[in-house]
Amino acid sequence: MMNSLRSALPLRFAFGLLLLLELALLGSYPTPARACWNGVLFECFDNIPTTWPWLEPVGGQARWRACTVIGGSTYCYPQIPQGYNYWGIQTDYYSTTMCLDRQSAWCMGRPPSNDPEYDNYSINLDTYMTYGPINLSNATAARCIFEMYNRSEVAHDSLYWGAANNYQLTAANMNVSDRHWGNMPGNEFQYKTMNLDSLWSYQGHNPVSMLGQLAVYLFWRFRSDNNTVTNLGAFVDNVVVAWDDGGMDIMANSIIYCREDSVEFDRPLLRDDTVRAAFHWYTCSGGVEDYPPFHVIGTYDDAVLLDTIITGVGPDSAVLLFTETFVVNISGHHEVRFVCDSLYEVAETNENNNARTDTFYIAPPNTPPTFVWVTPSTDTVTANAGAMLRWTATDPDEDALLNFYYDNDLVGCLGPQISGGDNILEHDGPDSLFWNTSSIPEGRISYPFVRVTDAGGDTCIYAPFPVRVTHLAAEDPTMSGIPSQFYLTQNYPNPFNPLTDLRYGVSQSGNVTLKVYDVLGREVTTLVNEALTPGRYVATFDGTHFSTGLYLYTLTTPEGSITRKMMFLK
Repeated sequence: MMNSLRSALPLRFAFGLLLLLELALLGSYPTPARACWNGVLFECFDNIPTTWPWLEPVGGQARWRACTVIGGSTYCYPQIPQGYNYWGIQTDYYSTTMCLDRQSAWCMGRPPSNDPEYDNYSINLDTYMTYGPINLSNATAARCIFEMYNRSEVAHDSLYWGAANNYQLTAANMNVSDRHWGNMPGNEFQYKTMNLDSLWSYQGHNPVSMLGQLAVYLFWRFRSDNNTVTNLGAFVDNVVVAWDDGGMDIMANSIIYCREDSVEFDRPLLRDDTVRAAFHWYTCSGGVEDYPPFHVIGTYDDAVLLDTIITGVGPDSAVLLFTETFVVNISGHHEVRFVCDSLYEVAETNENNNARTDTFYIAPPNTPPTFVWVTPSTDTVTANAGAMLRWTATDPDEDALLNFYYDNDLVGCLGPQISGGDNILEHDGPDSLFWNTSSIPEGRISYPFVRVTDAGGDTCIYAPFPVRVTHLAAEDPTMSGIPSQFYLTQNYPNPFNPLTDLRYGVSQSGNVTLKVYDVLGREVTTLVNEALTPGRYVATFDGTHFSTGLYLYTLTTPEGSITRKMMFLK
């Protein structure tokens, strides 16, 4: 039976929507300020320990209590004699329409067991739970909404609910809102509303209102007859209690910045933006039917953006006022403020939520950075194991970041990021980045580009010339004769201290350079800079006067250039 009940849980979603709608009417939307509808209780039974909640106040002095009538005498927890049924908290079956919790209040079984399939209620059971006291002395309306599930014997065992002026219930002090017996349709929790100004006395059935009373106790009372037909009893969950003080409350909610077409900005305000401010304000739910006229004033620094009189407003109104456009053209901090009922024409129950202030900062004009490619800038670079990218950049604001990528063409600024080329902080002067091209296919022509970003924008700059990947095989340096193509071998030994040989060859006559750089791309020495004829050569690098670390060496010939790495260890 419990499996069939649980399978129906998703169908209760519609009841949850009704409950949330009612909660909105009680003042929880659209702002926490609830001077008209005052929230008293929002109870899901989810934060209450399963060892019974009846000892601790929920808010203020109000608390839940569980009582059982035995032989004409009333016993309240923890004085209820052992073995008698009473209301408690259970975790075996629950409603998830509003609180998504796993507990409910229930009136079956003998705690601490919580299995409703086996803990049927006893005959002649008279048990109830109460919540209170609630002060309704200033209330013009009050209500309770809750969810209920009942599976008692039809026309015999019933659950009824209402309010009293004492937590110990008697026929004389109970005022009933409604009752239910038998199965709930569809085996579902049902949404119930208890209006506390339209109850009926238990004895005389004459209309009763609980408004104006200093201490009101809500109750849910379950009673069974003396036959042995029993079912699962009753469940109560998701209890919301609130009252209306009949007053008025105007609430300033938010300030929104829009473009000239009243579309909200999707970025921070910038210097020289043309702005239209929107002021969002509400009146509370409930309260009086009509508000008297009142002023709304909005200012930007010392300038008045809006000064208007609002008329014809009722409760639960949400209003968005747009100002005329203004230009944010001065750097620094600015303040926008709007005040509802600025001249205090309306006597409100809460005068502390009528104003809203927003501050924002406009940065000074940003000087755009400059970026100039050095390599490759005059010719195509031929890369074997890698290529050295060099540039110069300046930025007076010192906030530019450089991100390097490569593309298959010169269109769109799209392509993979170069390893190590992410978020490089610009510093005035020359700089460099070693690009490891070993993973790029042989013969690929790639166009490096940089994205230069700062507070003022994002600029894409392609290198004037591409990088061609060759993956040249280093020829055997012991071979004689003229090499078929230029080459540069890995230095030997590597790592080294302090000497190492760098062997290379050229197949065309022309000027040849062999230079050594540190990891920042700064040249530390030139080993070769002369016109050479085709042939095989060797140069020796002496690291005696250099620091331990990684170095790069680049051979540049009329045929192209090659860069390799070497490690110096002292």
